[in-house]
Formats: sequence, C-alpha cells, structure tokens
Amino acid sequence: MADLALVEEAFTRIISNGPGADLRKAAKKFWEAHQSEAGVDKEVGIEFEKSITTISLDYRNPALKCLEDCVTSKKTDENATECYFELALCLSKRIVHTM
Repeated sequence: MADLALVEEAFTRIISNGPGADLRKAAKKFWEAHQSEAGVDKEVGIEFEKSITTISLDYRNPALKCLEDCVTSKKTDENATECYFELALCLSKRIVHTM
C-alpha cells in the first residue's frame, strides 16, 4: 500500500504543476473524491485516466507508461484506488517538473 503522505504530495504536485488543465482538474477531482465520505467512484478514476491523453506530446509517452502500469495493476488487483495512487506517484515523478 502506498504511503498516503507521498500520495497526497504527488496529487498536490499534479494539481499545482501538472502539464495540462485536464490532467490538473481530473487529479483534483479524484483527490477530492478520495477525501470525501462518498469515496472515489469508477467514473472519477476513468476521467483521471483519460486526462492523460490530453496532455502535450512531450509528456504523453512517459505518462502513458505510468497509465499502462496502472491498467495492468487494476487487472490483477481489486483495489483500483491503490492503482490510481501509484499512477499519481509515477506521474509526479516522470512528468511534473517544479522549479
């Protein structure tokens, strides 16, 4: 299981500095859903996945590798939220650059 402090930091980095408004919005929506009492529904996760296809080509290839790992993980693990946590960690390392 991913360290929640690291996951929160990853989502914060994506929301603040991620490449592309769609990715930033989808990450924010996912993180807010995770923190709510209702939790994350399938549609929010799918929106987070789809937002990766909207980012610029410079960032898309490394982001798609992260997404591929997430999709593979979802097939073998029933905990989709954990997959999205790992996706956020991967994205924050590979495509989010801060000064």
